[in-house]
Amino acid sequence: MVLFRKPNWGEKIIIKKFKIFLYVQENRSTILSQLALNKEEKSSILKQLEQYKECDPEVLEEAKKETGVAFEAANRWTDNVFSTKSWIKKKFNFEESVIDKQFAVPEDFDYLG
Repeated sequence: MVLFRKPNWGEKIIIKKFKIFLYVQENRSTILSQLALNKEEKSSILKQLEQYKECDPEVLEEAKKETGVAFEAANRWTDNVFSTKSWIKKKFNFEESVIDKQFAVPEDFDYLG
């Protein structure tokens, strides 16, 4: 009389999968609580990272590019003002001081360095 028989290949796979399933079910609550802790830690780290965003090399490089564009634009508008003053001076024969006073152009108005 045989009470125990050796499981075949398919039964071995089923038994192995069932053991894995039981292990996962036993540890599921532990894994879920660890996941929640990890999510909170990630959120905290992302908040800290956001504080230092302006020190990021990519952000600094972008700021340098934007500064260069703004610098060029300011000089271009300064050139436009000088061109307009020159045109007014030639067209209407005004003195430069009168033009500056009339259009509120400061005395130290000049191109950026």
